[in-house]
Amino acid sequence: MRLRATHTGFTFIEIIIVMAIIGVLAGVVILHSIGADRARDVETEARRLTELIELARAESVSRNESWGMFVDQTRYGFLVHDELAGVWRAASKRTFRTRNTPQGVVLSLQLSDWDASPEVVEGGQEGQGTREEGDSNPQVPQVLILASGEQTPFRISIRAGGHTPWSVTSDGISRTRAARADQSEERT
Repeated sequence: MRLRATHTGFTFIEIIIVMAIIGVLAGVVILHSIGADRARDVETEARRLTELIELARAESVSRNESWGMFVDQTRYGFLVHDELAGVWRAASKRTFRTRNTPQGVVLSLQLSDWDASPEVVEGGQEGQGTREEGDSNPQVPQVLILASGEQTPFRISIRAGGHTPWSVTSDGISRTRAARADQSEERT
């Protein structure tokens, strides 16, 4: 009696199907993690900005200096007013250096009473204030931070694509707060 040989293993078609399924699953995981990273970037930037503003307020009060902050669509920074020269200079501490937002994260600034008639500022305003030639930071502050601890009331919206935006707000007197746009403000 002759035994028939049985082949065990996978056919080429079966291997291709398994590879395609693995590829699709890997793509879904990668796309999901990219979206989660972008949403995390927005939250991180909102919380970082909130803490930096509060640190700048503390520095302003402790040094009895007028500070300021400028906001462009993709960067922000802190300035100190040099009363003797009458100019705004970039804050000297590394903590307050000009920061660029992560790629795809956009900032927009609203000043004053945003419920009434907001003044939306989409970046630096050249020609306002004074600055020295060769200054590495040609910005002037849009938000003033006074030695009394008061500051210009503002709302900064932080967005990235279709992700839920965050807002960093101040009424000018209370602590600066960060909150997701779909939630009530939370204290940070």
